[in-house]
Amino acid sequence: MEEEKKKRKKTVSSSSKIQKNKELTNDELLEQIMSKKKKNTSSKKNKTSKKVTANNTNTKLSNDIKKNIKETTDDELLDSILAKKKKRKAKTEVAKLDKDVVDNNALKKDLEDKVNQVESKEEFTNDLKKVEPAKDFELKEHVLESSKSNIRDDLIITREINFDEKLDLNNKKVLAQLRKAIEDFDNLEDLEEIHSSYESKDEGTDNKEIIVNNKSLHDDSYLTDVLLNADKRKPKVRYDNNEGKKLILILTIAILIIILVLIISTVVKESFSIKDDPKVKNIVLDEPQINYELMEIQYQNCLARQFDERDITEDYIEAQNKLTTYLSSNYKTSVSYENLNYGFKYNYNEAKVYYAASTIKALDALYIYTKASIGEINLDDTMVYSSKYKWSSSKEMSKYKYGSSVTIRDLVKYAVVVSDNSAHQMLVDYIGKNNLKQFGLDLGAKNVFNGSDNFGNIDTNDAIIYFRAINDFIVNNPELGNELKSFFLEAEQNDIAIPEYGILAGHKYGQYSSYYHDIGIVYDDSPYLVAILTMEGNKDFEAIVKDINKHVYELHKVFLNNRENVCKIEVYGN
Repeated sequence: MEEEKKKRKKTVSSSSKIQKNKELTNDELLEQIMSKKKKNTSSKKNKTSKKVTANNTNTKLSNDIKKNIKETTDDELLDSILAKKKKRKAKTEVAKLDKDVVDNNALKKDLEDKVNQVESKEEFTNDLKKVEPAKDFELKEHVLESSKSNIRDDLIITREINFDEKLDLNNKKVLAQLRKAIEDFDNLEDLEEIHSSYESKDEGTDNKEIIVNNKSLHDDSYLTDVLLNADKRKPKVRYDNNEGKKLILILTIAILIIILVLIISTVVKESFSIKDDPKVKNIVLDEPQINYELMEIQYQNCLARQFDERDITEDYIEAQNKLTTYLSSNYKTSVSYENLNYGFKYNYNEAKVYYAASTIKALDALYIYTKASIGEINLDDTMVYSSKYKWSSSKEMSKYKYGSSVTIRDLVKYAVVVSDNSAHQMLVDYIGKNNLKQFGLDLGAKNVFNGSDNFGNIDTNDAIIYFRAINDFIVNNPELGNELKSFFLEAEQNDIAIPEYGILAGHKYGQYSSYYHDIGIVYDDSPYLVAILTMEGNKDFEAIVKDINKHVYELHKVFLNNRENVCKIEVYGN
């Protein structure tokens, strides 16, 4: 009995040692038990047998696992041996069973903890299926995809462990092997470092099967390789997230469109609110008008400026040369032109002196009205007509009898309108020849009363000076100026007016022998002074003066157009 107890004790202790080694397989357990029974076998043979058996066992385990552990060792022998041992260790097995149950619960709890540790930003569904006893097993991992998005954060990952055959889970070694396999498989879940992809197993469902290195976890040969080499390498999981990328792109575009629409609507709303603001509305409407008014003022100021080098354009030079050529080729004349607004001037043969003839009567009228405007002369004063004043070409005074009284106003009117010589002689006596000459010289004329008679000489510069002063008087003395202006407008033989253009002129002509002149103010939109002195008195002098003035008017228009163009460019830029 004692020997049997010792043998049993040794057997139990050996079994315990074998059970403590968590890495032994079922075959190794069987080999050790059978080796104990073979007492007659030599120790050397046993040692060699053990080494060969261990090597064969490891090789066999590797091959068995690679074949999905479908081929095993002698199960019946294992069962019979285990049955005999159960009879001997009834009490011990009861305690062990309780411990195995605890281990089994620990395994389940460990599996649950593993699932709960799967990385996710959202709440994951933990689905640990019932562990059924099996000898061969297969690990699967499924990904449940959200119906709205395939983004990683929406993935629900569960683990499924299936066993094809019954396996005694009370065996600690089996449990240890299973636990290690799960731990090795869990190494695949390091999604932060592993490239991952998943492919749809069935496009009509939301279930996704994990594809590892282009091999499904349902591939038994690959799973076996994973379990054997889990410690040596970390397989990388690659998720093919093309659908997710497309969805993200669509969502991004949609968000950008929404933001753009909001911006446009805000701008439109603000623009309408600004337009509705009376203050802003006035600013918006008035600003162009203010700019236009300012530019118009600048333009008018440019037009009103005096002539300067900016006006000397090619058109201007060409027009002057054309007029000069025409005059020198056709007439014995001297011509001067001056624009009253801009000071633009033209002179041709202006230094030649001519007999003044009746043009001097314009100076008579200017003197009388100038003195009358300051109260030195009363236009209603009278003079007595006598025979010493009788001259030819006295249309109005020939109507008077000697001894008749004539007002100063009427004498001026007769001298200007009908160029009455008797009226001129009476005015020279009334004014005094020296006073009249000095008056002319003070204006700037040079040829006043040169000679022995009361007519003297003139050039175009003197003529322009006379009528520039007359124009100034008309402008600055509305009442008397308009009266004086009416006399010059009514003056006969007006050859500087341009009736075909509707242009009037206030003038005074002079004629004696071959001399024929016409000087005065042409009332165009931009009035100008003109003095035409000729030696064409024996020809068709009226037609000649009109022709000359027409060419002067053409120069006048060229200058005006040129001034407008210069000012438009200066102010408006075109």
